[in-house]
Amino acid sequence: MPRKGFTLIEVLVAVSILVIILSVVYGAYTSNLDTIQQAERYGRVDQVARVVLERMTMDLMGAVGRASLMETAVEVGFVAENGEIEGAPADRIHFTSTAHLALRPTEPRTDLCEIGYHLEKDPDHEGMILYRRDDPTPDDDLTEGGLSLELAKGIERLEFVFLDAEGTEHEAWNTLEGSPGPLLPRLVAITLGVLDDEGRSHIFTTSVHPPLSG
Repeated sequence: MPRKGFTLIEVLVAVSILVIILSVVYGAYTSNLDTIQQAERYGRVDQVARVVLERMTMDLMGAVGRASLMETAVEVGFVAENGEIEGAPADRIHFTSTAHLALRPTEPRTDLCEIGYHLEKDPDHEGMILYRRDDPTPDDDLTEGGLSLELAKGIERLEFVFLDAEGTEHEAWNTLEGSPGPLLPRLVAITLGVLDDEGRSHIFTTSVHPPLSG
């Protein structure tokens, strides 16, 4: 009896089909893997921006612009200034607020605190480090004191724009000097740039209307 088998052409066709199928499967796998990795990178960036902007919003919602007419040794106000680090926007802001963040249950409660935000160059990684300063014992200098803790790394920029009662924009604000006035800004616009793992900047914006701005 003649022996049955595959011809060379049949083998080549079968191998070609198998290669095509494997190529399609591998392409789909690598595409899905890239999508997952990209989603993870963007997820980290989104989480950083969400945490930072939510914390800033809470702090600014509790901002207090000026003291009462009574004599007090506590400096109450709102001070913000333009700044940059190696050409990147790095604004600073200091203000009194009722949004003290207690880190320990034994920490004394306070109705008024000093809060500040500033950037510093990251010596080990690309971008800058964002620090939040919180002082539960306000004194005669609202720009110093308290504890500064790292809030986020990989920050590319931090910018503030302030609107007065007439809707005019200002890049700086100082209620202590009455510039542009003694009251809080009606609106604080925040622009935050966060770097992903590939060094690309993702821009996030929000705006806050301090309730006591009036």
